[in-house]
Amino acid sequence: MSWYLVGSYLRNGPGAHYCLGVSGHGYSVCGRDANNNVVSGNKAEAVTTGMTFDF
Repeated sequence: MSWYLVGSYLRNGPGAHYCLGVSGHGYSVCGRDANNNVVSGNKAEAVTTGMTFDF
């Protein structure tokens, strides 16, 4: 058995609007405005945790 913790930080440039993907850890993290549009130049941070069982 092992437990893990994964942290991510994404800093977009002025014209970029990339998001942190889910990669099996939950949901994507994006900077969005009130109309659900992705905001250019946003900064996204995320921490996920998980556990594996090896047989």
